Amino acid sequence: MAFDAGAKRLLLPMASVKDIATIPGELFAKFQTGFYADATDAIFKALGVGESPGLTLPLRMEKRD
Repeated sequence: MAFDAGAKRLLLPMASVKDIATIPGELFAKFQTGFYADATDAIFKALGVGESPGLTLPLRMEKRD
């Protein structure tokens, strides 16, 4: 379904790694695939801003003087 909708990248939870064997190789090869460990990791990867170890949600903007 993702391929039919035009997706080029997939972001999957690490818990799904064991299920990759059930996806035909020809189909899986059509995507750039990334995996995330937790919600914070997923957000950074989805936004393409890299990883930020030790950062936890909720994020807070601090006012600068």
